[in-house]
Amino acid sequence: MRRRSRAATIDIIDKLVVHWIFKLGLLVQWDIGVHYTFDTNPKGPVTDGGNEFVTVQWANIIVDASRMSATLAFHVNRLLDWPIEKIERIVLHELCHIFGKIHDLDNELGVAHLVNAFLYVEDNETSEDYPKPTEDKKEPRQNSPGT
Repeated sequence: MRRRSRAATIDIIDKLVVHWIFKLGLLVQWDIGVHYTFDTNPKGPVTDGGNEFVTVQWANIIVDASRMSATLAFHVNRLLDWPIEKIERIVLHELCHIFGKIHDLDNELGVAHLVNAFLYVEDNETSEDYPKPTEDKKEPRQNSPGT
C-alpha cells in the first residue's frame, strides 16, 4: 500500500468516527470530539485546552460519562500506512471505552469483546447514511494508441 497523506488519513478517521458514532447509538446523546496530533515524539502527553491526551500508541480517548462527552485523540503520523480496516478497529476500540466507562468494563479485554461484537454486527448490516470510507485507487495507466 502506498503511503497516504495526513489529510487523507484524517478524512478516513473522520468518516469512521461518524460512521461508528451512528452505529453505536452515540450520535444524539453524546458530544464526541476528535483531536489530531502530528508530533514526531508521541511518547509524551499532548495538551489541548487543558485536556491531556496520551497517544503513546495510536489513539486515546478521554470520557466524561457524567457530561456524556468524550474526546478522541489520534496520532496521525503513526496511521499513514495503515489499511482502513486496521484504522477502523482502532476507532471502534476507542469508542468502546465509552461503554466501558458506563458499564464498568474499563479494561482492554472487555473493550476487545465489544469491538468484536460490533464488527460482527457491522459485517452483517450496512448503513447508507454514514458509509465507511474506502481507499482511493488509481486506475491502471492505459497504453496510448499505437504503443
